[in-house]
Amino acid sequence: MFVLGFHFGGEMAIPDIFGKRRPVSPPGGRGKFSADLLDEAISTELMLSIPKQEKSLWCWVAVGSGIASFYRVNVPTQCRVANAVLNVPDDTCCRNGDSSCNRFGYLNHTLAHFNCFDRYEAGVPRPSAIDTEIGGRRPLGVRVQWQTGIGAGTGHFLAVSGIRQTATGTDLVVKDPWEGSTSVVSHAKMASSYGVGKGRWTHSFFTISPSDAELAGGGDAFKALDDDPGLLGGM
Repeated sequence: MFVLGFHFGGEMAIPDIFGKRRPVSPPGGRGKFSADLLDEAISTELMLSIPKQEKSLWCWVAVGSGIASFYRVNVPTQCRVANAVLNVPDDTCCRNGDSSCNRFGYLNHTLAHFNCFDRYEAGVPRPSAIDTEIGGRRPLGVRVQWQTGIGAGTGHFLAVSGIRQTATGTDLVVKDPWEGSTSVVSHAKMASSYGVGKGRWTHSFFTISPSDAELAGGGDAFKALDDDPGLLGGM
């Protein structure tokens, strides 16, 4: 197994870089994800910032850049990220981004570029699996496929930065690069009817810090470079 992307040198201070877990109740700790806590609101949220995508099809740039920044990677401008991930001549995307580089792309490629890619899986993870990722201070990338509207049939990338277990079910804190917005959406709605285009959750992108990726020997190299059209996102 080999490590994809670039190595960003220096020791990372584990307590500082991953954001904060914020237990809402009980105050003494994060608690367990179980039916015993259905009458108490448990919240775990990471300090993740996903920027607004600078081009209409650059959700793959914005989400990948935001997740890399969360892991304290030095992230350049979005046009330079697009330039590197698309492997086009220097500054093409910065000089002529709309006509040359404003295209659908792959979140797995962007995450791999920053050495933050672990793996992707088709389908919707169980709330307990999402809780494990967020509790482990690992943001989750999400691809939804629009079912209605002008973008029907195309994909869009989001990030999940938090999970809330309440008496009525499970809510997710969702970061959307289209407007750089944050919203709280139920797990059930995220699975099949996100946003005005009624996006259906098709794939999950599991992330890892570059330092952990190096220790583990890298993420799934085959999936990192996968260019299946079913993984594309943009609108």
